[in-house]
Amino acid sequence: MQQSRRRQVQGAGAILNGGRTLILGIGNPIRRDDGVGPATALFAGKALTPDELQRVEVRSLDAGGWNLIPEIEGFDALVVIDAYFAADAKPGRVRTHRPEAFPAAERPPDSAHLIGLNDALHLSRRLGYHTPDLLGAVTVDVGESCMTFGEGLSPEIEAAVPLAASHVFELVLDNLKR
Repeated sequence: MQQSRRRQVQGAGAILNGGRTLILGIGNPIRRDDGVGPATALFAGKALTPDELQRVEVRSLDAGGWNLIPEIEGFDALVVIDAYFAADAKPGRVRTHRPEAFPAAERPPDSAHLIGLNDALHLSRRLGYHTPDLLGAVTVDVGESCMTFGEGLSPEIEAAVPLAASHVFELVLDNLKR
Protein backbone atom coordinates (compact mmCIF):
# COMPACT_ATOMS: atom_id res chain seq x y z
CA MET A 1 0.00 0.00 0.00
CA GLN A 2 2.80 2.45 0.87
CA GLN A 3 4.51 1.86 -2.49
CA SER A 4 1.28 2.65 -4.34
CA ARG A 5 0.80 5.87 -2.33
CA ARG A 6 4.39 6.91 -3.03
CA ARG A 7 3.72 6.66 -6.75
CA GLN A 8 0.67 8.90 -6.33
CA VAL A 9 2.57 11.47 -4.27
CA GLN A 10 5.28 13.09 -6.37
CA GLY A 11 8.45 13.89 -4.45
CA ALA A 12 7.69 11.93 -1.31
CA GLY A 13 11.15 10.35 -1.27
CA ALA A 14 13.44 13.34 -0.80
CA ILE A 15 12.38 14.96 2.48
CA LEU A 16 15.45 14.27 4.58
CA ASN A 17 17.45 17.49 4.98
CA GLY A 18 16.69 20.66 6.88
CA GLY A 19 14.86 21.20 10.17
CA ARG A 20 11.62 19.74 11.45
CA THR A 21 8.61 20.30 9.22
CA LEU A 22 4.97 20.06 10.24
CA ILE A 23 2.31 19.06 7.73
CA LEU A 24 -0.94 20.20 9.36
CA GLY A 25 -4.34 19.21 8.01
CA ILE A 26 -7.09 21.51 9.28
CA GLY A 27 -10.76 20.61 9.12
CA ASN A 28 -13.58 18.87 10.87
CA PRO A 29 -14.04 15.31 9.59
CA ILE A 30 -17.62 15.15 10.86
CA ARG A 31 -18.52 18.00 8.49
CA ARG A 32 -18.05 15.89 5.37
CA ASP A 33 -15.73 17.61 2.87
CA ASP A 34 -14.41 20.03 5.51
CA GLY A 35 -12.31 17.03 6.56
CA VAL A 36 -10.21 17.13 3.38
CA GLY A 37 -7.29 18.76 5.27
CA PRO A 38 -6.91 15.92 7.78
CA ALA A 39 -7.58 13.32 5.06
CA THR A 40 -4.81 14.76 2.88
CA ALA A 41 -2.40 14.99 5.82
CA LEU A 42 -3.08 11.32 6.65
CA PHE A 43 -2.57 10.33 3.00
CA ALA A 44 0.71 12.28 2.85
CA GLY A 45 1.90 10.79 6.13
CA LYS A 46 1.40 7.26 4.85
CA ALA A 47 3.66 8.07 1.89
CA LEU A 48 6.59 9.06 4.13
CA THR A 49 9.39 6.63 4.90
CA PRO A 50 10.50 6.00 8.51
CA ASP A 51 13.61 8.14 7.85
CA GLU A 52 11.46 11.00 6.55
CA LEU A 53 9.24 10.75 9.60
CA GLN A 54 12.30 11.72 11.66
CA ARG A 55 12.12 15.19 10.03
CA VAL A 56 8.46 15.55 9.10
CA GLU A 57 5.51 15.26 11.43
CA VAL A 58 1.92 15.02 10.27
CA ARG A 59 -0.91 16.29 12.45
CA SER A 60 -4.57 17.16 12.13
CA LEU A 61 -6.52 19.90 13.81
CA ASP A 62 -10.28 20.35 13.67
CA ALA A 63 -10.14 24.18 13.81
CA GLY A 64 -7.62 26.90 13.06
CA GLY A 65 -7.20 30.27 14.75
CA TRP A 66 -5.83 30.22 18.29
CA ASN A 67 -5.67 26.41 18.21
CA LEU A 68 -2.74 26.63 15.78
CA ILE A 69 -0.30 28.13 18.27
CA PRO A 70 0.36 25.10 20.51
CA GLU A 71 0.23 22.73 17.53
CA ILE A 72 2.93 24.49 15.50
CA GLU A 73 5.29 25.43 18.34
CA GLY A 74 8.79 23.99 17.98
CA PHE A 75 8.75 23.27 14.26
CA ASP A 76 10.99 25.00 11.71
CA ALA A 77 8.64 24.87 8.71
CA LEU A 78 4.88 24.52 8.25
CA VAL A 79 2.56 23.43 5.46
CA VAL A 80 -1.17 23.79 6.07
CA ILE A 81 -3.89 21.86 4.23
CA ASP A 82 -7.48 23.06 4.39
CA ALA A 83 -10.81 23.10 2.59
CA TYR A 84 -11.83 26.22 0.66
CA PHE A 85 -15.52 27.06 0.49
CA ALA A 86 -16.74 30.23 -1.19
CA ALA A 87 -18.88 31.33 -4.12
CA ASP A 88 -15.98 30.86 -6.54
CA ALA A 89 -15.10 27.34 -5.30
CA LYS A 90 -14.90 24.58 -7.91
CA PRO A 91 -15.18 21.35 -5.89
CA GLY A 92 -12.11 19.20 -6.31
CA ARG A 93 -9.80 22.00 -7.50
CA VAL A 94 -6.45 21.94 -5.67
CA ARG A 95 -4.45 25.13 -5.20
CA THR A 96 -1.17 26.08 -3.56
CA HIS A 97 -0.91 29.43 -1.81
CA ARG A 98 2.47 30.91 -0.93
CA PRO A 99 2.97 32.80 2.37
CA GLU A 100 2.53 36.21 0.76
CA ALA A 101 -1.07 35.23 -0.03
CA PHE A 102 -1.83 35.44 3.71
CA PRO A 103 -1.38 39.07 4.75
CA ALA A 104 -1.87 39.97 8.38
CA ALA A 105 -5.23 41.54 9.09
CA GLU A 106 -5.33 45.33 8.81
CA ARG A 107 -7.57 45.54 11.84
CA PRO A 108 -8.33 43.25 14.76
CA PRO A 109 -10.84 40.49 14.00
CA ASP A 110 -14.48 40.96 14.98
CA SER A 111 -14.17 37.97 17.27
CA ALA A 112 -11.27 36.45 19.17
CA HIS A 113 -12.25 33.17 17.49
CA LEU A 114 -11.65 34.50 13.99
CA ILE A 115 -7.91 35.02 13.75
CA GLY A 116 -6.34 33.95 10.48
CA LEU A 117 -3.29 31.87 9.75
CA ASN A 118 -0.86 34.79 9.47
CA ASP A 119 -2.26 36.40 12.61
CA ALA A 120 -1.75 33.17 14.56
CA LEU A 121 1.85 32.90 13.32
CA HIS A 122 2.53 36.56 14.16
CA LEU A 123 1.03 36.23 17.64
CA SER A 124 2.95 33.01 18.27
CA ARG A 125 6.23 34.82 17.50
CA ARG A 126 5.29 37.81 19.67
CA LEU A 127 4.54 35.48 22.57
CA GLY A 128 8.03 34.01 22.25
CA TYR A 129 7.14 30.60 20.86
CA HIS A 130 9.50 28.83 18.46
CA THR A 131 7.27 29.47 15.43
CA PRO A 132 7.82 27.79 12.07
CA ASP A 133 8.17 29.55 8.76
CA LEU A 134 5.05 29.10 6.67
CA LEU A 135 5.99 27.34 3.44
CA GLY A 136 2.46 27.68 2.12
CA ALA A 137 -1.02 26.28 2.24
CA VAL A 138 -2.71 23.74 0.02
CA THR A 139 -6.45 24.12 -0.37
CA VAL A 140 -9.03 21.88 -1.93
CA ASP A 141 -12.17 23.63 -3.11
CA VAL A 142 -15.30 22.09 -1.59
CA GLY A 143 -19.01 22.58 -2.02
CA GLU A 144 -21.82 22.94 0.48
CA SER A 145 -21.26 19.43 1.82
CA CYS A 146 -18.63 20.96 4.12
CA MET A 147 -21.50 22.66 5.93
CA THR A 148 -23.45 19.48 6.72
CA PHE A 149 -22.78 16.87 9.35
CA GLY A 150 -21.71 13.41 8.31
CA GLU A 151 -18.55 11.40 7.87
CA GLY A 152 -16.50 10.73 4.78
CA LEU A 153 -15.51 12.82 1.82
CA SER A 154 -17.62 13.08 -1.31
CA PRO A 155 -16.15 11.12 -4.27
CA GLU A 156 -15.11 14.34 -6.01
CA ILE A 157 -13.14 15.55 -3.00
CA GLU A 158 -11.71 12.11 -2.18
CA ALA A 159 -10.32 11.98 -5.73
CA ALA A 160 -8.46 15.28 -5.13
CA VAL A 161 -6.55 14.01 -2.06
CA PRO A 162 -3.54 12.46 -3.92
CA LEU A 163 -3.05 15.63 -5.98
CA ALA A 164 -3.29 17.78 -2.85
CA ALA A 165 -0.66 15.57 -1.16
CA SER A 166 1.62 16.10 -4.17
CA HIS A 167 1.23 19.87 -3.74
CA VAL A 168 2.20 19.48 -0.07
CA PHE A 169 5.40 17.63 -0.96
CA GLU A 170 6.24 20.22 -3.61
CA LEU A 171 6.17 22.94 -0.95
CA VAL A 172 8.37 20.90 1.36
CA LEU A 173 10.86 20.04 -1.40
CA ASP A 174 11.02 23.66 -2.60
CA ASN A 175 12.00 24.63 0.94
CA LEU A 176 14.86 22.12 0.94
CA LYS A 177 16.29 23.64 -2.23
CA ARG A 178 16.70 27.11 -0.65
